[in-house]
Amino acid sequence: MFSDIAQMRNEMEAASDEQEVRLITEKIGSLLRMLRDHGFPILQASQQGPNAEQAFDSTYDPEGLEKIVRLEALLDARIAKVLARLVGLKEFKRMPAAGTTTMMLPAVQNR
Repeated sequence: MFSDIAQMRNEMEAASDEQEVRLITEKIGSLLRMLRDHGFPILQASQQGPNAEQAFDSTYDPEGLEKIVRLEALLDARIAKVLARLVGLKEFKRMPAAGTTTMMLPAVQNR
């Protein structure tokens, strides 16, 4: 793109006709606008992107890790509690009540 601008500038210096100079000037202006509108934002975005050091620092930030460890501990405690309840319910369903005998209801006779 810069080579196109330099080439047009050389053509403009060599041109003698006013209309030709105006046409080359418009082309240079449009190239510069395109560079300003599309080229510079891409360059700025690439410079503002995360680099390896920033990514490492944010990943292993002690405050962030502390929050994550605390949440994992809470989740583990809740899971253990729910599993203990499930095991207790299974055991309760499996064993009949201690010391009681099962009583059969007398069959109702049809008339």
